[in-house]
Amino acid sequence: MAEKIILAIIIFGLIVGACFFLKGYNNNDVQGNVEMQSTTGDLIREIPIEVESEKTFIVTYSTDRTGDFAIIIEDSVSGGCKFPSGKVEYKSVMLSTTQPIEIIAPSSGSCTFSGDYNFILGDNIEEIKEFGEQIVKIK
Repeated sequence: MAEKIILAIIIFGLIVGACFFLKGYNNNDVQGNVEMQSTTGDLIREIPIEVESEKTFIVTYSTDRTGDFAIIIEDSVSGGCKFPSGKVEYKSVMLSTTQPIEIIAPSSGSCTFSGDYNFILGDNIEEIKEFGEQIVKIK
């Protein structure tokens, strides 16, 4: 439990720092007023329906949001597929509109992806949203 809290604090600190870096922090802005573009959309996880056994395939996270934002992604997979780290869990902070991830397929069966994400816009942390389960068949 303490490990998750520490990880959340570190991620939040990195995101805040990245937002200042990307926005071009202005020391003369004493009141902290920052203009932000309006945003729309959610994060989409694109997964192929079927992949070759023991091959690498791409899962793509993308959004049509604009402006300064960060997205915390927590995703997991079961059925033998592995994220690049060789693990079945993927935790990331996304600072762009697209993030492709290579996944390694097992020799047979299917893999089920499930997870969630939330956007951070300046000081506003939006509610956590579920991706919903997605299945890729291994041929």
